[in-house]
Amino acid sequence: MQRDWAKAGVAFRWSGDQDPKRILVHDNDVIMYDAWQSELGEWSLGELPALRRRSVNYYVTSTETVYAKAAYLRDMPLSDTEAQVHRPDLPFCLAACEVMQWTDSHPSAGEFERSRAECCGEVQDETGMTEVYLSPFGSKGGDKRGVRVAAEGGATLTVGELLWKAMAIQFPLLASRNPVRGVGLYRLGLQGGIPSYYLWGSRSRLDDHVG
Repeated sequence: MQRDWAKAGVAFRWSGDQDPKRILVHDNDVIMYDAWQSELGEWSLGELPALRRRSVNYYVTSTETVYAKAAYLRDMPLSDTEAQVHRPDLPFCLAACEVMQWTDSHPSAGEFERSRAECCGEVQDETGMTEVYLSPFGSKGGDKRGVRVAAEGGATLTVGELLWKAMAIQFPLLASRNPVRGVGLYRLGLQGGIPSYYLWGSRSRLDDHVG
Protein backbone atom coordinates (compact mmCIF):
# COMPACT_ATOMS: atom_id res chain seq x y z
CA MET A 1 0.00 0.00 0.00
CA GLN A 2 1.18 3.53 -0.79
CA ARG A 3 2.54 5.65 2.06
CA ASP A 4 -0.52 7.88 2.26
CA TRP A 5 -2.95 5.85 4.34
CA ALA A 6 -2.32 7.52 7.71
CA LYS A 7 -5.34 9.57 8.77
CA ALA A 8 -7.71 9.87 11.71
CA GLY A 9 -9.74 6.69 12.13
CA VAL A 10 -7.32 4.28 10.48
CA ALA A 11 -6.38 1.13 12.40
CA PHE A 12 -2.82 -0.14 12.12
CA ARG A 13 -0.60 -2.72 13.76
CA TRP A 14 3.01 -2.47 14.88
CA SER A 15 5.32 -5.17 13.56
CA GLY A 16 5.37 -8.03 16.07
CA ASP A 17 2.31 -6.75 17.97
CA GLN A 18 -1.06 -8.43 17.50
CA ASP A 19 -3.13 -5.70 19.15
CA PRO A 20 -4.27 -2.97 16.74
CA LYS A 21 -3.89 0.77 17.24
CA ARG A 22 -6.23 3.46 15.95
CA ILE A 23 -5.21 6.92 14.80
CA LEU A 24 -7.08 9.72 16.55
CA VAL A 25 -5.06 12.69 15.29
CA HIS A 26 -2.79 13.00 12.27
CA ASP A 27 -1.06 16.33 11.84
CA ASN A 28 1.60 16.16 9.13
CA ASP A 29 4.63 14.56 10.81
CA VAL A 30 2.87 13.44 13.99
CA ILE A 31 0.38 10.69 14.78
CA MET A 32 -1.53 10.35 18.05
CA TYR A 33 -3.37 7.10 18.62
CA ASP A 34 -5.41 4.77 20.84
CA ALA A 35 -4.55 1.16 21.69
CA TRP A 36 -6.71 -1.96 21.78
CA GLN A 37 -6.71 -3.73 25.15
CA SER A 38 -7.05 -7.41 24.32
CA GLU A 39 -7.44 -8.44 27.96
CA LEU A 40 -10.50 -6.19 28.26
CA GLY A 41 -11.73 -6.43 24.69
CA GLU A 42 -11.99 -2.68 24.21
CA TRP A 43 -10.12 0.45 23.14
CA SER A 44 -8.38 2.24 26.01
CA LEU A 45 -10.13 5.51 25.07
CA GLY A 46 -13.30 3.96 23.72
CA GLU A 47 -15.65 4.91 26.56
CA LEU A 48 -16.39 8.51 25.65
CA PRO A 49 -18.43 9.51 28.74
CA ALA A 50 -15.50 8.43 30.95
CA LEU A 51 -13.15 10.72 29.03
CA ARG A 52 -15.11 13.71 30.31
CA ARG A 53 -14.26 12.72 33.88
CA ARG A 54 -10.53 12.02 33.70
CA SER A 55 -7.22 13.04 32.17
CA VAL A 56 -5.67 11.02 29.35
CA ASN A 57 -2.50 11.36 27.32
CA TYR A 58 -2.50 10.11 23.75
CA TYR A 59 0.14 7.72 22.50
CA VAL A 60 2.29 9.73 20.09
CA THR A 61 4.81 8.89 17.40
CA SER A 62 6.06 10.23 14.10
CA THR A 63 4.30 9.54 10.82
CA GLU A 64 7.60 8.28 9.42
CA THR A 65 7.86 5.69 12.21
CA VAL A 66 4.36 4.42 11.49
CA TYR A 67 5.09 3.99 7.80
CA ALA A 68 8.41 2.29 8.56
CA LYS A 69 7.31 -0.05 11.36
CA ALA A 70 3.56 -0.55 11.09
CA ALA A 71 1.02 -2.03 8.68
CA TYR A 72 -2.37 -0.66 7.65
CA LEU A 73 -5.31 -2.78 8.83
CA ARG A 74 -8.58 -1.05 7.98
CA ASP A 75 -10.52 2.21 8.02
CA MET A 76 -12.47 2.87 11.23
CA PRO A 77 -13.70 6.46 10.75
CA LEU A 78 -14.27 8.52 13.87
CA SER A 79 -17.93 9.06 14.66
CA ASP A 80 -19.21 12.61 14.94
CA THR A 81 -19.16 12.26 18.73
CA GLU A 82 -15.60 10.92 18.72
CA ALA A 83 -14.49 13.80 16.49
CA GLN A 84 -16.10 16.31 18.88
CA VAL A 85 -14.16 14.80 21.78
CA HIS A 86 -10.76 14.10 20.20
CA ARG A 87 -10.72 17.10 17.84
CA PRO A 88 -8.59 15.66 15.00
CA ASP A 89 -8.78 19.11 13.40
CA LEU A 90 -6.54 20.68 16.04
CA PRO A 91 -2.80 20.93 15.32
CA PHE A 92 -0.17 19.02 17.28
CA CYS A 93 1.86 22.21 17.67
CA LEU A 94 0.16 25.54 18.24
CA ALA A 95 3.32 27.62 18.36
CA ALA A 96 7.04 26.98 18.44
CA CYS A 97 9.58 29.77 18.71
CA GLU A 98 13.27 30.11 19.63
CA VAL A 99 13.11 33.90 20.00
CA MET A 100 10.92 33.85 23.11
CA GLN A 101 11.89 32.16 26.39
CA TRP A 102 9.69 31.06 29.29
CA THR A 103 12.13 32.74 31.70
CA ASP A 104 11.75 36.16 30.06
CA SER A 105 10.04 38.70 32.28
CA HIS A 106 6.40 38.90 31.27
CA PRO A 107 6.54 41.53 28.52
CA SER A 108 4.21 44.38 27.82
CA ALA A 109 1.39 43.63 25.38
CA GLY A 110 3.22 45.50 22.61
CA GLU A 111 6.54 43.74 23.19
CA PHE A 112 4.80 40.38 23.35
CA GLU A 113 2.90 40.96 20.11
CA ARG A 114 6.08 41.91 18.26
CA SER A 115 7.83 38.76 19.47
CA ARG A 116 4.80 36.60 18.71
CA ALA A 117 4.52 37.97 15.18
CA GLU A 118 8.22 37.29 14.61
CA CYS A 119 7.76 33.72 15.82
CA CYS A 120 4.37 32.73 14.49
CA GLY A 121 3.37 35.30 11.91
CA GLU A 122 -0.33 35.11 11.11
CA VAL A 123 -0.42 31.35 10.51
CA GLN A 124 -3.18 29.55 12.44
CA ASP A 125 -3.85 32.63 14.52
CA GLU A 126 -7.25 31.22 15.52
CA THR A 127 -6.89 27.98 17.50
CA GLY A 128 -10.46 26.77 17.03
CA MET A 129 -10.88 26.33 20.80
CA THR A 130 -12.78 28.32 23.41
CA GLU A 131 -10.94 26.60 26.27
CA VAL A 132 -7.93 24.36 26.78
CA TYR A 133 -5.80 22.89 29.55
CA LEU A 134 -2.14 23.93 29.59
CA SER A 135 0.33 21.67 31.40
CA PRO A 136 3.47 23.57 32.44
CA PHE A 137 6.76 22.05 33.60
CA GLY A 138 9.15 22.60 36.48
CA SER A 139 12.76 23.74 36.54
CA LYS A 140 13.87 20.08 36.37
CA GLY A 141 11.55 19.30 33.48
CA GLY A 142 8.83 17.50 35.41
CA ASP A 143 5.17 18.02 34.54
CA LYS A 144 2.93 20.19 36.66
CA ARG A 145 -0.83 20.12 37.08
CA GLY A 146 -2.77 21.37 34.06
CA VAL A 147 -4.34 24.82 34.20
CA ARG A 148 -7.66 25.53 32.50
CA VAL A 149 -7.55 28.54 30.18
CA ALA A 150 -10.58 30.09 28.47
CA ALA A 151 -10.96 32.80 25.86
CA GLU A 152 -12.07 36.20 27.03
CA GLY A 153 -15.79 36.74 26.54
CA GLY A 154 -16.35 33.19 25.29
CA ALA A 155 -14.71 33.89 21.94
CA THR A 156 -12.23 31.58 20.23
CA LEU A 157 -8.71 31.53 21.63
CA THR A 158 -6.05 32.97 19.39
CA VAL A 159 -2.44 31.79 19.35
CA GLY A 160 -1.37 35.15 20.75
CA GLU A 161 -3.81 35.03 23.66
CA LEU A 162 -2.87 31.44 24.44
CA LEU A 163 0.86 32.18 24.42
CA TRP A 164 0.34 35.23 26.61
CA LYS A 165 -1.55 33.17 29.18
CA ALA A 166 0.93 30.29 28.90
CA MET A 167 3.80 32.62 29.76
CA ALA A 168 1.96 33.86 32.84
CA ILE A 169 1.48 30.24 33.96
CA GLN A 170 4.98 28.98 33.16
CA PHE A 171 7.24 31.85 34.27
CA PRO A 172 6.69 31.53 38.07
CA LEU A 173 7.63 27.83 37.96
CA LEU A 174 11.10 28.37 36.53
CA ALA A 175 12.69 31.35 38.27
CA SER A 176 16.11 31.65 36.58
CA ARG A 177 16.54 27.97 35.57
CA ASN A 178 15.04 26.82 32.29
CA PRO A 179 15.59 23.23 31.04
CA VAL A 180 14.44 24.01 27.49
CA ARG A 181 15.25 26.45 24.71
CA GLY A 182 12.48 28.57 23.23
CA VAL A 183 8.76 28.11 23.75
CA GLY A 184 6.15 25.77 22.32
CA LEU A 185 2.68 24.33 22.97
CA TYR A 186 2.09 20.70 22.00
CA ARG A 187 -0.92 18.40 22.11
CA LEU A 188 -1.02 16.08 25.08
CA GLY A 189 -4.50 14.58 25.29
CA LEU A 190 -7.66 15.44 27.17
CA GLN A 191 -8.45 16.72 30.62
CA GLY A 192 -12.08 16.44 31.62
CA GLY A 193 -12.98 16.08 27.94
CA ILE A 194 -11.20 19.34 27.06
CA PRO A 195 -8.12 19.34 24.79
CA SER A 196 -4.84 19.62 26.69
CA TYR A 197 -1.46 20.91 25.53
CA TYR A 198 1.88 20.72 27.30
CA LEU A 199 4.32 23.61 27.42
CA TRP A 200 7.89 22.92 26.31
CA GLY A 201 10.64 24.40 24.15
CA SER A 202 10.76 25.18 20.44
CA ARG A 203 11.16 21.43 19.84
CA SER A 204 8.54 19.03 21.12
CA ARG A 205 9.43 16.14 23.41
CA LEU A 206 8.88 13.85 20.44
CA ASP A 207 11.41 15.86 18.41
CA ASP A 208 13.86 15.77 21.32
CA HIS A 209 13.49 11.99 21.50
CA VAL A 210 13.98 11.27 17.81
CA GLY A 211 16.42 14.10 17.17
